[in-house]
Amino acid sequence: MKLFQTYDSPFPTRVRLLLYAKGIEVEVIRPPGFGATAESTAEYLNVNPIGRVPALVLDDGRVLPESEVICEYLEDAYPTPSLRPVDPWEAAVTGDILIMFDATVVDVGVHGRPGGAVAAAGGVD
Repeated sequence: MKLFQTYDSPFPTRVRLLLYAKGIEVEVIRPPGFGATAESTAEYLNVNPIGRVPALVLDDGRVLPESEVICEYLEDAYPTPSLRPVDPWEAAVTGDILIMFDATVVDVGVHGRPGGAVAAAGGVD
């Protein structure tokens, strides 16, 4: 498998942490032309039409975009060791934490301020 990713985004980090925890080896690749001109980015769009990182290319050539989707796939495809809580309540709480993390990272990382759903829910002082 190949993981297209950059080190300046937290979302590929989520996938790398899961890969390391499960002992899964992949080839890590910086997307060609990522973050450069529209022409050079076109090469990566052939891999991942969404154009964002991460993207996981499976051995059969299929591509999974988005860190949450990739992590769910890897957890199902490589069930041991399991990183998903068995208890449904604990699994739901874990999912909620991930959603709050994503919202906070986007609000602070992209917009430069806390806000959005996290602030509205009282999650940010």
